[in-house]
Amino acid sequence: TGDMANAVYYRKTKSKVVLVAPEAHSIYNELGTDKMAAEPFMFPALLENVEFIKRVFGFKKIIKGGKK
Repeated sequence: TGDMANAVYYRKTKSKVVLVAPEAHSIYNELGTDKMAAEPFMFPALLENVEFIKRVFGFKKIIKGGKK
């Protein structure tokens, strides 16, 4: 239905943008489980929009992953 993808929002700081997927099952769809194949929606959207994201938020590069 798109409810999970439509619920995603972001938080911006001076140096980063964090995407938040508040639906409890979002992580299972994105990464899969031992009983369910992954059906990612956030990472593919990020990859399709890298140049737009860099331009809108003024970033020179995008680094994937969690905390450094």
